[in-house]
Amino acid sequence: MRRTKPNKRDYKILIGIDDSLSMKHNQLGFFALESLVTITEALKRLEIGQVCVAKISERLDLLHSFEDTITEDRMAFWVESFGFQFAGERSADTAMVRFLGDANSVLDRFEDEKKIVFIISDGRFNKKAVQAQLMEAEKKRNLIVFIVLDSGEEKTSILNMKSAEAIFNSSGEM
Repeated sequence: MRRTKPNKRDYKILIGIDDSLSMKHNQLGFFALESLVTITEALKRLEIGQVCVAKISERLDLLHSFEDTITEDRMAFWVESFGFQFAGERSADTAMVRFLGDANSVLDRFEDEKKIVFIISDGRFNKKAVQAQLMEAEKKRNLIVFIVLDSGEEKTSILNMKSAEAIFNSSGEM
């Protein structure tokens, strides 16, 4: 059933998926992509606004702009675009900070509209480093929603972590 009243829920929604190697190592890539498709389908059915999709790697890597139409082919393209291979130097300290800064900039052009950023991640990033960007988002009235995925395995669970640190061997592998 379609609404007949004018749409009062015109949101700009940016969905960012952590494309880091830790997502692969913790076997969370599939769940992240499943979450992306589920959230996108729900938002589409609710006719809640325009959706933008991005990878979180070195910076915000745009896969789908607000102006693009969401189709099954587009969603298949998104899924194929993720390799969960990003392992830049000090990425746990910088990638999320840069992504949030870029997300704030992307949403700047929608000053008078409601804005939400969903971030789907394993939570392995420096929480202190992102605080300034989160405060900036709050000042700009951008709602940031972190969806933290966890493997549930005691040894690798985010609930048992004290800090986020990427450790690489001599060949550059994590």
